Amino acid sequence: MNNPLLLLLAGGCILSSCGSEAGSGIVEENFRFAERQITYAFTEIDRAVAAEPESSRTAREERGQGPLVSPRSIYTDGSLHMVPSRDWTSGFFPGELWYLYEYTGSAEWEDAARRFTSPIEREKTNGGTHDMGFKIYCSFGNGYRLTGDRGYREIMLEAARTLITRYNADLGVIRSWDHNRDKWQYPVIIDNMMNLELLF
Repeated sequence: MNNPLLLLLAGGCILSSCGSEAGSGIVEENFRFAERQITYAFTEIDRAVAAEPESSRTAREERGQGPLVSPRSIYTDGSLHMVPSRDWTSGFFPGELWYLYEYTGSAEWEDAARRFTSPIEREKTNGGTHDMGFKIYCSFGNGYRLTGDRGYREIMLEAARTLITRYNADLGVIRSWDHNRDKWQYPVIIDNMMNLELLF
């Protein structure tokens, strides 16, 4: 083997095969870490929902936003920031739960994923946002992909029908936001790309 190119290819094959074994250990380790973190998050979710001031809950309900359904981030005091289904990030947490179910095959994770996916259903008819891909596809989309639940499929189809009402045939784009009309004539942001899969 005097050919340097063959030596380089052989070395690359050896290194990549070593990396794949190490890589599978890293994946396992990270999923186990995610399981621990999300299990802990469940207690923090309950605490955050219980700690919400009545005035905040009432104001949110008066705006038609519904209950707090998903964690979004952590405040500087260490408490969990929960959001209603209307928030563009509401589908991410159920999506994480579906990925844990996919990796582990555990009925426990499937139950949790279904529990946190369900409250987002109300968004299927929310025509005031382009964030359907984030909310519906991450949650119901993963649920349908993994379980074949026909109810999830129907929710996704309704969400897609709602989303397409934001399409402008003359411009060939989906309107992202309705606010700041004094600044933008027809805003379209890169996030819209995540909605296209839902439409297909």
